[in-house]
Amino acid sequence: MKRFFAVLMAAVMSLGTAASVFAEDTKTDQQAVLEKIKARIGNTDEYENFHSSVYGNGDDRVFCFEWSTDDGKNFSVSAAKDGVITNYYKYEVNEYAAESVSKNAGGEMAAKAEKLAEMLNPDLDIKIKASGGYFDNSSFSIQRIENGIPVEGETGYINIGDGSEIKEFYIDYSCGYKFDSVLKVISKEEARKAFSEKIGLKAVYCKDYGKNDGNDIYMAYVPAKTGVYINALNGMVFEPKYGEYKFASNSSAGMAEEAVAEDSGALNETEIKEFEKINGLMSKDELFEGLKAISVLGLGSSCKADSFDLYYDSYKDMYCASIAFSEGSGDDKASGYVSMDAKTGEVLSYNRYIEKEGTALEESAGSAKAAAALKALAGEKAAEYQKLSYNSDKYYTNVRYARYVNGVECTFDGATVGLNSDGTVRNYYISYTNGKFPSKANAITAQAAEDKIFSEISYDVRYIGDADSKKYVPAYVFGAYDISVNAITGEFVNDVTEYDDISFEGYYSDIASSYAKDMIVKIAEQGIYFADKSFKPDENIKQKDLLAMLHNVFEYNTGAINEETYDTVYRWAKRNGVLKEGEESREAAVTRLEAAKFIIRYMGCEDVAKLDIYVPKFNDVKTELGYTSILSAMGIMNGNGKGSFNPDGLLKRADAAVVVYKCIYR
Repeated sequence: MKRFFAVLMAAVMSLGTAASVFAEDTKTDQQAVLEKIKARIGNTDEYENFHSSVYGNGDDRVFCFEWSTDDGKNFSVSAAKDGVITNYYKYEVNEYAAESVSKNAGGEMAAKAEKLAEMLNPDLDIKIKASGGYFDNSSFSIQRIENGIPVEGETGYINIGDGSEIKEFYIDYSCGYKFDSVLKVISKEEARKAFSEKIGLKAVYCKDYGKNDGNDIYMAYVPAKTGVYINALNGMVFEPKYGEYKFASNSSAGMAEEAVAEDSGALNETEIKEFEKINGLMSKDELFEGLKAISVLGLGSSCKADSFDLYYDSYKDMYCASIAFSEGSGDDKASGYVSMDAKTGEVLSYNRYIEKEGTALEESAGSAKAAAALKALAGEKAAEYQKLSYNSDKYYTNVRYARYVNGVECTFDGATVGLNSDGTVRNYYISYTNGKFPSKANAITAQAAEDKIFSEISYDVRYIGDADSKKYVPAYVFGAYDISVNAITGEFVNDVTEYDDISFEGYYSDIASSYAKDMIVKIAEQGIYFADKSFKPDENIKQKDLLAMLHNVFEYNTGAINEETYDTVYRWAKRNGVLKEGEESREAAVTRLEAAKFIIRYMGCEDVAKLDIYVPKFNDVKTELGYTSILSAMGIMNGNGKGSFNPDGLLKRADAAVVVYKCIYR
């Protein structure tokens, strides 16, 4: 989702020192943009207060203007450099007490919405897609159209209240992009042939996490390449490049793929001994001595175990040991942690971080060292893993593997081997599922799966943005989010829903009376929704659900959030510093301050939040002021209006939806 947040600007605004931020040309641009849009946004004389800000660089800059009155009325507008209004929000006290609009007025209201949208942005061709039904038929999804073709990703919504004026408007807009002509596009038949020859389908093993405790394995045909399209002008494979919309991530270079168990779930010594007796689990000393005996890890005789936890992993149905270890002292001290099968001693994940500058390992040599490490650590299982990718620099080499069974890739199992510049193992992770794998001998052909896809799912031209060339390229795109076909039954894995047919009004069964209903629906339209159709708005949000929602906002969208989503999200969050060591507690409720930290980290701006430049904004936040100050200045998380933030208060699921909504639309 293309969002670039003005964190530095928000921080400066919260301190009231914005004057030093803007260069002279930016000031001029701000005034020029406001002059461009002033006639379209109406008279602002009734507002006593006004301030403006800007974020981004070059054509990506967004200019923000905000007006307010002392009695609580607010009006905010954001616009791109070319004068396209991207965000428009007008709030008046008791605005939701307005007279409702008849449910039968949908067509009339849609026409009004289209006219008002045209008045707001006369240079944009906007299609009113459908009425969501919220705000009594006054809110609609919108899609930008260019040359009669939908522009992928440039969507949003409009709310027109009683039909007389715009209350809210948002569109995800890219400024400065050019559009290729579509006068000479290839035919759909030519595009299908190109897809078959240059992209095609492949068989993979997948898991149905909703059946048999997540152990139901099936085979499916999916596109052999992801993130690519058939260029509608020349029939070649087109792989768009996407721009960077965030500050640099707080990435922890050596974070392992899998986390250490939480201390809160650890067994005490008496319980550990009892399980050793009953289940034949290995002792701490046996496990650690076995670890040091693995030569590829290079652990010295002086290496010692600093902590030991035993925990039951319900997902893997096994008891695991988590050991933190260290060796050396002072500047030469190195530490790490390992997760092991407590019954067999197999290493499940390993991390030992040593910052040594050297030279990048040549791929053949690095691959050989990684393969040797994989064989030493995984044993006979290593034969089922094939190299997926290789990346190396002067500090670190990372080799990723996919598991293959019966010659078919397992999408749910993989391995990673990380090497230091001297070739020693830096981190390791493996996932290996025991289960019944359907035979490929009983599968339909890839051609039969392709025939079904093309006969039942639309395949039409849409504009796809390419950040490198700063233009939109016409490409053939399937009209559904998921086109995978069960290779045994020949049916679609999931119900096929065309893009334009998706409506989240009525999707959840329990949000009708929630104050956050409209925002829950709106974030669902942006791809942040749960497979479970009970939203449970009044329950406390669990850590795993909040992180999954934020991941779908700030990183790549995983689709409907389900059990399969969480492992993906947690691996990414730990690897990129969103989740620190010891913080993982998937089922735990989340406090407001914890939520603020997660958001700041996903924005990649924790270093900014930690600066000692903030003055107390809330009377109950005395430390770590940056997290709440930044989000409050950005309008994402505010206090109770009486000077309190309630940092230890637990976040409800409805509240979380509101926060996520503001992350998207503010």
